[in-house]
Amino acid sequence: MATCIVSGKLIDATGSPLALAPVGVRLDQSPNDLQFSDGSAITRTEVLELTDEYGQFSMALAQGLKIVIRIDDLNLHRQVTVPNQASATLEELLNGDL
Repeated sequence: MATCIVSGKLIDATGSPLALAPVGVRLDQSPNDLQFSDGSAITRTEVLELTDEYGQFSMALAQGLKIVIRIDDLNLHRQVTVPNQASATLEELLNGDL
């Protein structure tokens, strides 16, 4: 399964990094839709990654999947498609600049 490394940095209004801020992603599908990758069924369970002490995070996500990304500290909850490329920034992902 090909993955895309999505990375980003979270800061507050003063420019200070948001350390240990949760970044959640889950598959975007209705309960009756199943998505498969390389013969494996993909769960809707949310995966959480915490930012480091500098507010940075990165996660490997399966290319081509429709996901919902959730960052409560930014009041963000958005559907996006993981691009078919090796890496992308959070900004590119959210702006559709891929």
